[in-house]
Amino acid sequence: MTVSTVNPTGTAVEVSDLRVAYGGDEVVHGVSFRLRRGARLGIVGESGSGKSTVARAVLGLLPPGGHVTGGRIELLDTDVVGRTDKEMNDLRGRVVSLVFQDPLTSLDPVKPIGKQIAEVIVQHHRGLPRAEVRERCLRLLNEVGVNDAERRLKQYPHEFSGGMRQRVLIAIAIANQPDVLIADEPTTALDVTTQAQVLDLLRTTAERHGMSVILVTHDLGVVAEFCDEVVVMKAGEIIETGTAEQIFASPAQDYTRHLLDCIPRPGDRRPGPEFGDPGDAEPAAVLTITGLRKRYGRGPHVLDDIDLTLHAGETVGIVGESGAGKSTLARTLIRLENASGGTIDLNGADFGAARSKRLRELRRDIQMVFQDPFSSLDPHMQVVDIVAQPLIVHGLCDRPAARARATEMLASMGLDEQFLDRLPRNLSGGQRQRVAIARALILRPAVAVLDEPISALDVSVRAQVLDLLREEQLSLGTAYLFIVHDLAVARYFCDRIAVLYEGKIVEFGSPADLFERPRHPYTRRLLDAIPDPHHLQRRMKDTT
Repeated sequence: MTVSTVNPTGTAVEVSDLRVAYGGDEVVHGVSFRLRRGARLGIVGESGSGKSTVARAVLGLLPPGGHVTGGRIELLDTDVVGRTDKEMNDLRGRVVSLVFQDPLTSLDPVKPIGKQIAEVIVQHHRGLPRAEVRERCLRLLNEVGVNDAERRLKQYPHEFSGGMRQRVLIAIAIANQPDVLIADEPTTALDVTTQAQVLDLLRTTAERHGMSVILVTHDLGVVAEFCDEVVVMKAGEIIETGTAEQIFASPAQDYTRHLLDCIPRPGDRRPGPEFGDPGDAEPAAVLTITGLRKRYGRGPHVLDDIDLTLHAGETVGIVGESGAGKSTLARTLIRLENASGGTIDLNGADFGAARSKRLRELRRDIQMVFQDPFSSLDPHMQVVDIVAQPLIVHGLCDRPAARARATEMLASMGLDEQFLDRLPRNLSGGQRQRVAIARALILRPAVAVLDEPISALDVSVRAQVLDLLREEQLSLGTAYLFIVHDLAVARYFCDRIAVLYEGKIVEFGSPADLFERPRHPYTRRLLDAIPDPHHLQRRMKDTT
């Protein structure tokens, strides 16, 4: 099939009354929107809104069982609904291309990066000499900011950082200079500075090649920073459309306002009393880390001389880029990995040196909530048994009593009796994370280590989970070590924040100190990279 790149209407993509079903269930209900040539359109919505389904329908890449049941999808004025796989394969990469969310699963782990880029080029330029293909691969890597391209061409995906893998995916997507680039949650798994770099790369690449972009995301901050126009989706329907300024400065729909209200504004603080209010006696230290070091083999220290104190009822945030050592710190603190040096004092006991029975006893006082609840919950256990299990393992009560306490704990998390017998796969992401939190807190630990507990959740679910964590903290007095890459969330939720850079704490202080008077250049760089969906509201107020 031939799609002309001569486009007199100035429209790159036009979707009209699109309907998509899986089996007999319609999941997209009459969606219509238009993407202008050279424009950047954001499709935003929570999980289940249908945003990714719409994007995949445009590409002809619906999963098995999914099919377009009505409407039109026009690429450069040509309707592509009902086209054969062969015809769509000819379009993909040449007219429309996709940047996936997870580069680690999107790239072939057993092929060098150079070969993967070359395959995409050759698909649409079969007679191109090998030397020319290689030259294009080098040029693409340089264009997307992958330095030392000659060497990098020979490397495999696992040898790249998350941000570099995403750059490689962008190189593959633009290899044949498509007219339309669809980016499906391209920055979800990235830290704030890498996210800013990838968005800037997408913007400059699109402008350089005259591409139109559809950005699919649940992150309103990213949309506000990147997009000209916005489509807001909910339950398979478009709720609101408009320019970015219209949507963010004066949203017309309650749902859009609700999404914006769930994002912390500068100066917003969590509910409840502040830790260390004047006149309060300083609570006891429950976790003291002194000179903590961690290295793998003979490599450099991943953690280098970490000193940190956490008090009862306090929340200390750990922020930093990917590779800073945040998750290594979490795993070392709960003894999933052993430190190479230093001490970990837990409620007066030497937790870092504890062994066998003593280690098991002390673990009651330090629990962890992982980033991905789906992989950290036993898929074969019912929810009530997952939460009851720590009580049984530590011999605190028998199974009936443990299940009764688990039922109460789940109720405090907003999960009533209808959820007790479900398996993790039958829960939403937010519900699974509530189960993970309930399991961690049912022992009433002195310390809970929270490793990116909300990063995979929708914006409104994030707000709910943060509120639940705060309620439980006020009730139990548990101290939180909160590892997070979203600095706006850290400012909202934490009493103190430690900035981790290359395994060292380079700055440590209150949210006000760090955000208003940052001392270290790295902290300033992190702050400069924060996307702010509320800046359009402030800009409109300033002009009225």
